[in-house]
Amino acid sequence: MDIPGGREAYLVLRDEYSNISLEDFVTNSNDLNPIVEYQNELVQKSNPIYLTPTKGFFDAHFYSPTKNFFGIQISTFIANSMVIWLMVFLLSVLLFFDGLRKVVEFSSQKSSELSLWLMRRIKN
Repeated sequence: MDIPGGREAYLVLRDEYSNISLEDFVTNSNDLNPIVEYQNELVQKSNPIYLTPTKGFFDAHFYSPTKNFFGIQISTFIANSMVIWLMVFLLSVLLFFDGLRKVVEFSSQKSSELSLWLMRRIKN
């Protein structure tokens, strides 16, 4: 492998931009058991960052490189962007229709009804 600047330049870049604690965390290198048995299945605990998730969108493991979205593998960056844009859209609709005020009024009304009901139950 030919590296521009040579091996020394590569080592300098690696030393400047690597984070050993983060690498230990995402590769789970401090765990003594790299493979464990869970519900009659063997589960890989070492290097989970390199595993492809097998479950749904929100069931993917932490630091997963991809997410399953309706059976399609998409990158985590795209999945996170989709979640952010969905939240922006929902909160914009909530602001446009003055939904926050309605939610607060509704919850305070239900809270006062609940407290009245509890007071009647306590008296009886």
